Order: sequence, then C-alpha cells, then structure tokens
Amino acid sequence: MSNTTIIVKKIPASVLWQVQLLVGAVTTALGILLTFHPTGTLSFVMVVVGIGIVLGGALSLIAVLNPDDANRGLHAVGGIVQVIVGVLLLRHLHWGLAVIGLMIGISWIIQGIAALAAGALGAARSRVWAVLFGAISLIAGIVVVATPIHSTKTLAILLGIWFLILGVIQVMSGFVLRSLVKQAN
Repeated sequence: MSNTTIIVKKIPASVLWQVQLLVGAVTTALGILLTFHPTGTLSFVMVVVGIGIVLGGALSLIAVLNPDDANRGLHAVGGIVQVIVGVLLLRHLHWGLAVIGLMIGISWIIQGIAALAAGALGAARSRVWAVLFGAISLIAGIVVVATPIHSTKTLAILLGIWFLILGVIQVMSGFVLRSLVKQAN
C-alpha cells in the first residue's frame, strides 16, 4: 500500500476516503430519520439533551463537596436548577421543542427587523434584497413563534432533506476519492 497523502496534515488518503464515506453514511441516516420520523428523532434529541442537563447538574452538585471551592453556593444553585430543568425536559419533551421553536422564531424576527432597517437605510441598489429578506425573515419568525412545536417539526423535515442531499454527496465524494487513491497507487 502506498503512503499517498491528499492534504497538508499528512492524513493517508486510504483513511480519508473511508472517513468521508462514514460521515456521508451517518449524515444520510440522520437525514432519513429527520425526514421520515421527525417527531421520534426530535424526542430522542430532547431525551439526550435532558440527560445531559441532569448529568451536568449532578456534577455541579458533586463540586459542592469540595471545601476549597469558593463558588460552592453557585455550584449548588446551578446544579439544582440544572437537575430540575433536565427532569422537566425529560418529563415534558414538547417544552424543549417549543423553546427551540421560540428561539428560532425570535431570532428570525430580530433578523427580519434588522434587515428591514438596513434596507430602509441602505443604498438604493441593495434595498430591494434587504427588504425582501427582512420581510421573509419577519413573516417566517412570526409563523414559527405562533406555532413553535409544529414549526420545529417542519424545520426538522427540511433539515432532514438537506442532510439527505449532503450525505449522498459526501458518500459519492468518498467513492470518488477512493477511486483517485486506487489510481494513484
């Protein structure tokens, strides 16, 4: 086997195409899950996040036991809050979806208002695109804030479609890279 390398960091090309293929396969699988089963996939993600928050809170509570730590009180309060939030998230998965939807919607509303302001104050050539982008962002943000859980599921489906496309391209590029490695050897 040859030591053909493709990038500066000296990663063997024989490994690089395999990593590309693996990343593409995982991305495609995630795309399939998000596209065809968004509720279950989002619920799984919320469970993982909830468990992570509970574990983070537990670690903060363990840090309270260190008598040399000057921030024991903050660790205690933070740990208790994290455990409560994590348990609530695990108990009510739809709250997590609603919060994610609200955060996306609010950010789009802010982005839309900023783009509209930039369009109103900008040069005549770029006004139309800024105002158009601002209006679309503002309307999309309002829709997402009005129905955050349903919007989150719709966004998950769109993200799943994007992951499917991206994953297939990554898999194809992995095979192309493999054939280039075979040709080089």
